[in-house]
Amino acid sequence: MIPPTLGEYVFTDNPARICYIPCGTLAAYEASDWAQYMGEFVEDCDNKCGNQLYWEYSDTQLSITGYGDMYDYDIEPQPWQQHRNKITQISLPEGMTSVGAAAFADCKYVTSVAIPATVEKIHDSAFEDCRMLSSLSFAEPSALTSIGNWAFYNCHKLQYITIPEGVTEIGEA
Repeated sequence: MIPPTLGEYVFTDNPARICYIPCGTLAAYEASDWAQYMGEFVEDCDNKCGNQLYWEYSDTQLSITGYGDMYDYDIEPQPWQQHRNKITQISLPEGMTSVGAAAFADCKYVTSVAIPATVEKIHDSAFEDCRMLSSLSFAEPSALTSIGNWAFYNCHKLQYITIPEGVTEIGEA
């Protein structure tokens, strides 16, 4: 999304200097000609799954966009929980640095996942109970160093994976 063109002095009398913007547009707004007049941009969205990660569900596909660490989930369900029995594909972005705890747990019909090279850690129970997951790949060169406890527990269709060279820790189960 491209920020709107604004006339001169639009924010001159704005004492708070806060601008609420659409999700996933922070970089574009910070690069705009008028960003220097703002004190802070705040992304107004309900589809966050990390400080700079966003999710969208469409036609059986869950797409994560952005960069950085994903939030961990446990007691608080994943924001895409209402779709988890329909998700068959998950798309993860290059620039993502972790897969959150229980992030995709119970997404029973996911069949394949490609982990981007930038992911350093897969947290506990990240893909637990993804019973139809049969293909898991890691982009190379992988930054992955750690796979948490129960990360792939009950992934019955997952017959084999190739662990990236830099992994130094694999949790239990």
